[in-house]
Amino acid sequence: MSDSKFLLYLHGVSTSKTHDSGSSEAWKTALFAELEELGFRNLDSFRVIEPSYTDLLHSNDAKADVPPTTTKRLGKVEAEDHLRAYQERVSALEVKWGYSYEGPGMAYQDSLVSAVKNFGAFRQAKSYVEDDNVRAQVLSKILDSLPDERRLVIVGHSLGSVIAADLVTRISPKVQVEGMITVGSPLGTSYFSGKKLTKELVNSPQNLGWWVNLWGTGDPVAASRGISAKIEWVLDLPVKTGWKPGPAHSSKNYLSNPNVANLIGTALLGPLCREIVPVDSGVDVPFDQAEWLAVAALRYV
Repeated sequence: MSDSKFLLYLHGVSTSKTHDSGSSEAWKTALFAELEELGFRNLDSFRVIEPSYTDLLHSNDAKADVPPTTTKRLGKVEAEDHLRAYQERVSALEVKWGYSYEGPGMAYQDSLVSAVKNFGAFRQAKSYVEDDNVRAQVLSKILDSLPDERRLVIVGHSLGSVIAADLVTRISPKVQVEGMITVGSPLGTSYFSGKKLTKELVNSPQNLGWWVNLWGTGDPVAASRGISAKIEWVLDLPVKTGWKPGPAHSSKNYLSNPNVANLIGTALLGPLCREIVPVDSGVDVPFDQAEWLAVAALRYV
């Protein structure tokens, strides 16, 4: 397997029938600018894959089969080993990025989804969730765009996070998914998670390193909650993307957030290297009696 990595970006709904280049450049420009600001280098060392499927999200009569899952059934011992290894990786992430926090949630969210799914661009999300022909075509197009036997990092925004969750169990086992980052995800609602999807995601796929979901504290689509109530092995982390409903949910605001960009950059390029600069190279000065008494008193406390 080659050492080169690929970034697969899965977009959300669009106001036009095609995912135009302007909206494409917005997330990419925001992410790369923040990566440079944080100190990441060699941003041309990975390739970006950004399949456009907006045209497929409009219902049509074409018939297609949903690609099958590729995750194999594990024996009891294998399953326990796999779970332990996954939990160790997530624990390491929690130490660095923060412990999982699902959030309080908002009671209106499920009712709101039912109310708006038939209007405007939201109909694209409805087509994906309810029309298996649309779902099959979207998943097949994305799978066809993936390289064989490579290392992959997946980023999914909004509906793209739903597609990512659906896709990850269908990727070839030869492709190592280093990590999956979802932002602005509506998977915390029953409508988008669904019984079929959550059943497929009871356990993490064998070729998935980890999954981190970042939810905006002011994002109405995320509704002040993560997705770990539906997919319990996901690491949920809150981030600030603003309080105005539109900007708070935008891919640009998510991907220009330092915490989000740092996580993506680390997954693609490794952790930032910080040089240790010596402050003083002199010989340590010993404590006097009064200082030792103060240290002893603090230690006793």
